[in-house]
Amino acid sequence: MTKIKENLEYLSSPYLLEIQELFIECATKLNIDNEVSSVREIREFMFEFFQRSDFNNLYFKVASQIVEHIKIPREDCVLQMLPTPRVFRPNSIGTSYHCDYWYGHGEKSYTVWVPLSSVEVGNTFHVANDYLARQYVLKLEESKSYQPLPIELASLTTPVLPKKGQAFLFNSKLLHGSPLNNSNSTRLSFDFRISSKSDPTSTKDLENYYHNINEKFQLPKHELDGARVLKYICGGIGKNTFIQHIVIEAAAKRFNMNVYEQEAEIERLGYPIFAEYISGKIKESKLDGMIIASKNILDNATIELAANSDIKIWCALENNYL
Repeated sequence: MTKIKENLEYLSSPYLLEIQELFIECATKLNIDNEVSSVREIREFMFEFFQRSDFNNLYFKVASQIVEHIKIPREDCVLQMLPTPRVFRPNSIGTSYHCDYWYGHGEKSYTVWVPLSSVEVGNTFHVANDYLARQYVLKLEESKSYQPLPIELASLTTPVLPKKGQAFLFNSKLLHGSPLNNSNSTRLSFDFRISSKSDPTSTKDLENYYHNINEKFQLPKHELDGARVLKYICGGIGKNTFIQHIVIEAAAKRFNMNVYEQEAEIERLGYPIFAEYISGKIKESKLDGMIIASKNILDNATIELAANSDIKIWCALENNYL
């Protein structure tokens, strides 16, 4: 670790260098060009890159180094499952100045920022002066309203400029932002968070993070892991079935649920198909549970009916049982 000022550190790791080199290699093979390819193409490529097994092996090694450095007990640490990709074009603004704590990350949460292309003063992000930042943050949190960064504070920010094979590590209370990219180059980067699952100040769904189980980062085993579940889709005004399919399939894959059957609701009759299943009237179906996109596709009466059912109904968006 290399200190640059209080609570601001660069992390050097051979695994970070391997990630950066692997990214360039994969992008080159697919003709992904930072300046020519569309933002959509680049982001899609980045999401695919994050799901590669060789990336994940390196990702876990970097995370283990950081956990050891910040001294979160291994059994208590959690790791963001999928990193957040960033594509920062010239003449665009990345993010306004903020603390990650404002967005629900706990006081024991750390962000790791990894550049995937060259960074310079004009296209990197900046951190605010410690003392003035604390005053500004306190004022915003007391007033519960947002105000632009004061000129005197904006003039005292520090650009984050890690070298090759380095990342930037910071706590959720650090004030930072990406002002206008006034360089001629697009900056690609990703960031992720490592937190304490016992942190009472976090509002994030930390069950959806990797946990350190038997010295390995993995998702906690779901109650419906390996189970045979019914995929339930309900159409209607304001109920996008295409999105429901995507959400359900993604959640089922993540938690290793087997979508054994599928039903679409007879929406012009209310919720008769859903009622048949939760009442247990469909005896021939050997299911362990149901998975729906969200409880918001149902009405209150049907939700109350489901509360008295023995059928386990998993809501993907709420990440909880109905």
